[in-house]
Amino acid sequence: MRRALVFCAFLGCSNSGAPRDPGGRDAAVDTTVSTPDGAPSDTSGCDGGCPQGWRVLPRAGAPSPRTEPVGVWTGRELLVWGGRDGDAFRGDGGRYDPSSRQWRALAAAGAPSPRANSASAWTGRELLVWGGEDASGARGDGARYDPARDAWGPLSAADAPAARSRPVSVWTGTELLVWGGESERTPVAGGARYDPRTDRWTRFGAPREPSPRTYAAAAWTGSELLVSGGVGAEGILGDAAAYDPARDAWTALATEGAPSPRGAAAGAWTPQGFVVWGGFGDLGERLGDGARWDPRGRRWSALSMVGAPPPRSHGGVAWTGSEVLVWGGAAVDMPGPGGTKVPVDSGGRYDPARDRWGAIDADGAPSARVGQVAVWTGSELLVWGGEGALQRLQTGAAFTP
Repeated sequence: MRRALVFCAFLGCSNSGAPRDPGGRDAAVDTTVSTPDGAPSDTSGCDGGCPQGWRVLPRAGAPSPRTEPVGVWTGRELLVWGGRDGDAFRGDGGRYDPSSRQWRALAAAGAPSPRANSASAWTGRELLVWGGEDASGARGDGARYDPARDAWGPLSAADAPAARSRPVSVWTGTELLVWGGESERTPVAGGARYDPRTDRWTRFGAPREPSPRTYAAAAWTGSELLVSGGVGAEGILGDAAAYDPARDAWTALATEGAPSPRGAAAGAWTPQGFVVWGGFGDLGERLGDGARWDPRGRRWSALSMVGAPPPRSHGGVAWTGSEVLVWGGAAVDMPGPGGTKVPVDSGGRYDPARDRWGAIDADGAPSARVGQVAVWTGSELLVWGGEGALQRLQTGAAFTP
């Protein structure tokens, strides 16, 4: 019981014990880390390429309003599935084609049961969905969706991780890695690797594993899963670690120069290293600083704060190939634990090669939101869904840098 009370002291909880969001409803960070498969294609839907700035996405045929769904880019389409609208969990989804600017529904037969805050990944052929939460608690099952056949298939449950929501998840090129998260208001550790070719799970080794946590920042480097910060049973965490699936081993990262303890930070892998920015601190304050981990030099360095976006947590994040884009998320209307969380409608673009921030144009941007989908298509950032100050959203927009 003490673990639950400590956990809720940092995040705020509803009567059911679920963490609260900026508007006083359940909240989450999208901890899914998407790795593009193959060369990105330009499917902007604009003759000769799209002009810089925002364009509104069509609402016709889009999924119903929701927050905390999974969202992946396939190379041709945005796939959105699951999420919730208040206490109603969703078990349906949609696929958006930017070239035709049209939505289509995903098949319902064989889909996972309705849920939000699941692990997910695009394999190059299928959308994998595992875990999450519904009204009864954390889930420990999932399914795989093939857009070419518009059909769902089952995932093996043998050796899968224990049921959880909000885990970190990354696609390695051959496997889905799932680690951490929460179950019954308690942060958890442990994880497993799923190979869709064999439909088999393999549990992670435990030596030197980080402590249990949820709301961690994470990224896949090409050879390791990096995990930084998060919320543990006793409070906000500031340590970080790397998991090497080839050795099935964890290694702690240096602490000198690391980001201060924080949860729900944006995390992205770049050629210059692992970028961690924003999040919330010990008192619920939103943070506007960050650091970059260099795996070659095995050291952290602070990110420039000049031109950085206003402080926030739960920001949508995407890597373009040259910049980290951060948009949306949750701020507070006053410093300290008495502040009220509010969704934001701004963002920034960080160039790690020059350690420089730039602005994302606000003209035509989507309304303020948190819990949104944010994916990079190879030419534009797609933002859809989430929750505003008063309601779940069915709207979105595309941003061309």
